[in-house]
Amino acid sequence: MPRKTTPKTEKTPKTAEVEMRAVEPVPNQPASDETRPNRAPTHEEISRRAHDLWVKRGGVGGNAQEDWLRAEQELRSHR
Repeated sequence: MPRKTTPKTEKTPKTAEVEMRAVEPVPNQPASDETRPNRAPTHEEISRRAHDLWVKRGGVGGNAQEDWLRAEQELRSHR
C-alpha cells in the first residue's frame, strides 16, 4: 500500500495553530478596576467602610450585616 504524504506547502492543523498564535496581535490590557467608571466596590472597600460605621457608633451596638449593607450601598451610590 503506498504511503500517503503531505505536500510540504500544506500546513497541518497544529502548525497552522502555532503560526496563527505567533501573528495574532496582543490585545490591550483591560482597564484596571481602579480606572473603570461605575465599577463595583471591592470587598476590601466595603469592609473598611463597614468598620468605619461601627467605629463611628463607638464600637457598640448595631449589626455587622446592616453595617455591611449600608457600606455597600453608600459606596455604590458614590460612583
